[in-house]
Amino acid sequence: MDVSRRLIVVGANNGNLGDQIVKIAKISKMTRARWVVRGFDVSPDRGIDREYLDLNNRRMVVSALEDLSPTDIICTVGVNEAEDEMYDVLRSLEDHYLVNVIGPMTLLTEALNIWRRGVEPGQHSGFNFVVVSSNSAHVARSRSAGYCSSKAALSMAVRCVARREAGGSTSVWGYEPGFMSGTPMSDKTADQFHGQPLHRIPGGNSLSASDVAHQIVRDVSFASDSMNGCMIRIDGGEQ
Repeated sequence: MDVSRRLIVVGANNGNLGDQIVKIAKISKMTRARWVVRGFDVSPDRGIDREYLDLNNRRMVVSALEDLSPTDIICTVGVNEAEDEMYDVLRSLEDHYLVNVIGPMTLLTEALNIWRRGVEPGQHSGFNFVVVSSNSAHVARSRSAGYCSSKAALSMAVRCVARREAGGSTSVWGYEPGFMSGTPMSDKTADQFHGQPLHRIPGGNSLSASDVAHQIVRDVSFASDSMNGCMIRIDGGEQ
């Protein structure tokens, strides 16, 4: 059992996917790794005992990464604000790209810079960086231009960086889940859309954050080079 790996989950606040990942990674017996696990919330008004990490503050990001020296990072950061007559598309694009694209890519950029400094040329010691995007990168949704386009940009950015890093000591990939019921984001989305259909998953069933978290934890634990550059849709076949 590998006890030398250190996992940080960024975007773990009470009841969301990141929170589920932290809990499962700490107790799961279906993984190869026995991690030291740390969860970070990106909201200063967090409701659980998690450390705060502002992804728009590069100095704070670098300090946290240098202090923890993680071998595995899972970033679940995201925001989804419905657009209406008081929230125009341009404003939506700016707000969503800042959180959904710039934040995760800042974390990835700084993590790779720090990791490279500590790895000898040709060494394959296995650094994994995982981003949670959304199947909204592919599924157009009304009142969601900022959210959908930012997730499409995030997915493509991850794939491009992964292609650049291929063959080295890192693997970079992500997930594009569909609608997960019972999370703070999904509850807020339900309120914003006032009874309108929240997804188009065949059969009408939404996803479970716990199920998605279990798959991510297993994949990161058993990661191989074949994961690099993949964006894995877990969405019940929604179109």
